[in-house]
Amino acid sequence: MPACRELTTLPIRKLSALIAQGAVSLNVLATEALAAADEIRSSQCWLNLAGMDILEQAELPLNRLPDGGPAQALSGIPVSVKDLMDVRGQPTTCGSKFFGPAGIPASEDAVYVQLWRDRGARLVGKTHLNEFAYGITGENPWFGDCTLPGHPDRLTGGSSSGAAASVVGGAACVGLGTDTGGSLRVPAALCGLVSFHSRDWFRDHRGVFPLAKSYDSLGWVNRHLGDLRFLANQIGPLPPAPPAVEAGPMTVGFLEGNLLTGCNDAVLSGLTAFREFVRTTGLQVASQTTLGWETAFDTFAPLQAREAWEVHRSRLERSPEGYSPAVRARLEWGGRITDDQQAILQMNARSLVAQMEVAFGPGDILILPATPFTQLKTGADHEVTRPRLLRLTAPASLGCWPVLTIPWRPAGENTGIAFQCLARRGHEGRLIDLADHLSARGYVV
Repeated sequence: MPACRELTTLPIRKLSALIAQGAVSLNVLATEALAAADEIRSSQCWLNLAGMDILEQAELPLNRLPDGGPAQALSGIPVSVKDLMDVRGQPTTCGSKFFGPAGIPASEDAVYVQLWRDRGARLVGKTHLNEFAYGITGENPWFGDCTLPGHPDRLTGGSSSGAAASVVGGAACVGLGTDTGGSLRVPAALCGLVSFHSRDWFRDHRGVFPLAKSYDSLGWVNRHLGDLRFLANQIGPLPPAPPAVEAGPMTVGFLEGNLLTGCNDAVLSGLTAFREFVRTTGLQVASQTTLGWETAFDTFAPLQAREAWEVHRSRLERSPEGYSPAVRARLEWGGRITDDQQAILQMNARSLVAQMEVAFGPGDILILPATPFTQLKTGADHEVTRPRLLRLTAPASLGCWPVLTIPWRPAGENTGIAFQCLARRGHEGRLIDLADHLSARGYVV
C-alpha cells in the first residue's frame, strides 16, 4: 500500500483551516503531494507530472493568491486535472495517440480549471484517462492501464481513472474529471472515493475536449463525504431548482427491479446494509421500482456514439488508424446512425426520461449501486464489462441528473461498493444536504 499521508488525506475543510492558521506550511504540503505523486507513477496515474505550479507557488504568502488577490478557502490545496482539460503551458493528450506529451502547450486554462486555480488550488499534474474519455475501465492502449495504487492487479475504472488514483495515492485532495456515462462514478466506486458531478451547475466547458456534448458533465472525486458542501461553496452558487417542482421533506428511495439484475451478492448485501444505515439516521426510506430504467443504456449508447462521431468525424476520415480498434468501432457505429434515426432516439430519450422521473417524489433522492461488482482485474477480457457498468449509470446520464457517489466501507475496509445518489435537475442542494445529514450521523469516509 502507498505510504500514509499525514496531510493530503485529511478532510479538506480541516486542512484548509490548518493552512489559514499557519499550522501547515504550503511547502511541506506541496512536497508531500509530489512525493506521493512520484510514488504512484507505476499505477500509470499520470499523463503529465510536471509539478505544475504547486512548488513554485508554495512560498507565496498564506494570505494572498498568486494574482495578488485575497486568499480563498482552497489556497494551497493540491488538485489533479484529467488530461482532456487544458492547463496553460502544458499539452493536452486526451489519452490519445494523436496528442502526445510533446504536443503543443495550451495557451490558457480550461474555464473549469481556472475556476479552481482562482480559488487558490495548486495543480499537481494531469491524469490518465481512457482514450478520448470513451471508455469506462481505466484501460488505455497508448499510455498503459491505470491501476489502484497499492493494488496493481485492480483497474481503477474510468474514464476519470487517474483522477481517482491521484486521490487514493495521496497526491491530490481533489481530482478534477468529467462524467458522460459514468466516468466519475465508476472510478469513485472502485477506488472507495466520493464523486460529484452536475450537468447544469458547471455549464462552461471551454478548454475541455468533448465526448458527447449533450451529456458531458464536469465534477470531481475526493476522499471525505463531509467535504462536499465545503467544496461546493467554493465552486459557486447552486443552479436554481425548477419552480414547477416544489421540494418537500427529503425522502430516500432505494431502487428495485430489473435494473439491479447482474449485481453480485456483495453489492446487493451492501445495498441492504446501506439502506438500513440511512433509515437509522432518521430519513424516510422507501422502495421505488425502476420501470423502464433497464432500457436506458439502449437509448443512451447510440446517442453518445453519434455525438462522439460528430466530434471526431474529420479526424476519423483522415486518420482512422490513429484510434484504437475499440474506440474506432464505437465512432464508426455512431457515423452509421442517420439524422432521422438520431431524431427518433432523441424523442425516445425524452419519453423514457419522463417515465423514469416518475420514481422521484418532490423531495426525493434515489439510490442505486454505482457498479454491479466490486473490482476490475487487470489483464482480464472486459468486452462485456462496459455494458454491465453502463446499465447502472446510463439512466442518470440520459436524464442529465446530478449525482453524488458514496462509497460503503463496512469496518472501514475498501470494498469497492458504492452507491449513486440521484436528484432531479436543479436539486443539487438535496445531494449536499444528504451528505451533511449522513456525515453528522455517523457516516465516515
